[in-house]
Amino acid sequence: MPCLRDKSDLTIRLSAAKVLSAMQDPLPEEVRAVGLSLLGHAHRAFRHAGLDILARFPRDEEVLTALEEQAILDDENRLEALRMLSEVAPSRAIPRLIELASNARKRKQEGSTPESWRGPSGEAKRSEDGKRALLLIARLGVQGEEALPSLGALREVELLAPYADLVIDDIFRALLRQRAPPLKTDRFQEPLCAALLTDVAWPAERTEDPTLSLRPWLESLATFGTEVKVRVALAAARHVLWLWETQHPDNTYSRSTVISMERWLCEPTEAHAAEVASTANFIPSQFCAADAFSAAWSVNYGGQCVPLPPDAKVMTPDDDADPLWACVRAACRAMSRRSVITWALGASIVASEPLSPEASAREVHRAIVDEVLPWACGAWDPVKDAPQARAALRANGWRVPAAP
Repeated sequence: MPCLRDKSDLTIRLSAAKVLSAMQDPLPEEVRAVGLSLLGHAHRAFRHAGLDILARFPRDEEVLTALEEQAILDDENRLEALRMLSEVAPSRAIPRLIELASNARKRKQEGSTPESWRGPSGEAKRSEDGKRALLLIARLGVQGEEALPSLGALREVELLAPYADLVIDDIFRALLRQRAPPLKTDRFQEPLCAALLTDVAWPAERTEDPTLSLRPWLESLATFGTEVKVRVALAAARHVLWLWETQHPDNTYSRSTVISMERWLCEPTEAHAAEVASTANFIPSQFCAADAFSAAWSVNYGGQCVPLPPDAKVMTPDDDADPLWACVRAACRAMSRRSVITWALGASIVASEPLSPEASAREVHRAIVDEVLPWACGAWDPVKDAPQARAALRANGWRVPAAP
């Protein structure tokens, strides 16, 4: 605490704030007071440290109000403040996130223009901030339902359309999962359902790579045909796509690949396969963060599960691994911030802590089962039903029907 209060040495004070925000033990109330005071600091890093400290405390009304004010006043930490606000008070964050996304399409900003939006790169920064705002709404799931009418308007803007579609589909996917009747357990005995629900033999020793435990399970699923392979790959790739898009929102190759995979599943034509081939050959920079780097490769390898044209030029796994296995392995590495190779040199800007290798493998495994099992049981289709619900909402003038 003395180091945190020491205003004579900014380096020591900032280091103290970072140490306190990373501690696992409960922090005294006086640390919370210092965190609130740091939100008004002249330096961006101190304001961000103040947000990190406040993340360790319950979000009471005082903190929520402070986050709202920070989202208005702090141009450089606006998205972080809105991320924290959206986690506990989505209804208070959504209007500001929509407003931030709306600014991405404006060439002139009403009122004072944030410093980061000025100059030759200002329009690109405004676009990035707007897309990141949409990605935050996408992660709200069912709590983002109230944003659907506003997202419909943003969807008409060419710049934002793919991202608005992403958000709408993610919200509908969460709503469909919440409102769907329980899965019929009598169908769990069917071959595909039984294979999906087969227990994975996770390693007993920490020295073993837990992702290797998924390989036999994936090989058993691949025997059920191409559509199952693509659905499994899509589930894994979609689960980590946000790690790429949050850090590189203006690079749409991975998003386009996922969209093309969905189109192929809805209509498995050569034209849609060619669309996948045209975007699944993207090679991310080695200066990307490890989680973003691995997420991009997960999408690339997932796209290769689609039967591509013979002349398609894609980067196959270095170890000649099956594309499905390579896709899932890369997704697991993304969740634990491990690179597919050792050459991803960037630092992640994602606020959440990386998962352990085993926790990552378990989460990706769960994401695959959650998305593929409802379709295998004949209950509902996470791939096809969400776009259909979006189309119905659009036909209804973006008026959200009441829950049944």
